[in-house]
Amino acid sequence: MQTSQINPAHVSLVDAHLHADILHHVCPKDFAAYAGTGAGISWSFVYEPDGWESFPPYFDSLEKLCSNPGIKGFCLYYLVGVHPRSLPSPTRGWMDNAFWSSLESHVLGPSCLGLGELGLETGSDGEVAVLKEQLSWASSLLPQDKRIGIHTPRKDKARMTRQILKLVAEVPTLQPRIVIDHVNEENLEMVMETGLMMGMTMQQGKMTPEKLADILDRYPQLAHRIMLNSDAALKTDPLYQTAMSFLPGISADIHARLIRENACSFWGIAV
Repeated sequence: MQTSQINPAHVSLVDAHLHADILHHVCPKDFAAYAGTGAGISWSFVYEPDGWESFPPYFDSLEKLCSNPGIKGFCLYYLVGVHPRSLPSPTRGWMDNAFWSSLESHVLGPSCLGLGELGLETGSDGEVAVLKEQLSWASSLLPQDKRIGIHTPRKDKARMTRQILKLVAEVPTLQPRIVIDHVNEENLEMVMETGLMMGMTMQQGKMTPEKLADILDRYPQLAHRIMLNSDAALKTDPLYQTAMSFLPGISADIHARLIRENACSFWGIAV
């Protein structure tokens, strides 16, 4: 695992999952608020792709944004991959050589930290096939210092998470490099049992400071495995902004782990 080069004393937070390409366009005020805060990781989400040919230029645009996010004191990184809500129509064929070549090129770059946002939304045959294909590719070709972020949906979360974990179990060499995101009380215990890292999204309907405090009160050992994020796209939820400065009933040391140190260690971020 790549060693973090970040000095936590110089960084307030690491937003371990946002969609900077959307946020800086739709809500520039919220994006500008990241100035001076530290670092963020922009996960891939292609909106209504025309086909697999839409992905390489999209990945290129993420790399360009990360090279110059336009705000001071904020280092931006990105992930590449296929979100389950970004699948092209089956009539557009299958992931082609241009897609895989682009994926491989990007994960070799310093600003790209790995694959994401992989996962399942409805568990359709197409989603399962695309997730399995990306995990298979990663097991052979993803550099050892890169990581994988996996989405779990709002609806039918427990069943979808169970299916995701079954697919992840088929590639055991990848498991130390995987984070399961949008974990809440519905899928907490099944993810806990795997030993995988967890992302928790501070948004209404996903995770709140009060629920997080209750989870850590019951399972204090999870303080080393949880990374908080905003999943900000159209806007940043005030819950995330609050959680970055204060979490009720949580010590300063644990708070620092949740908003910064666990992410620095897992993603190997250098700022």
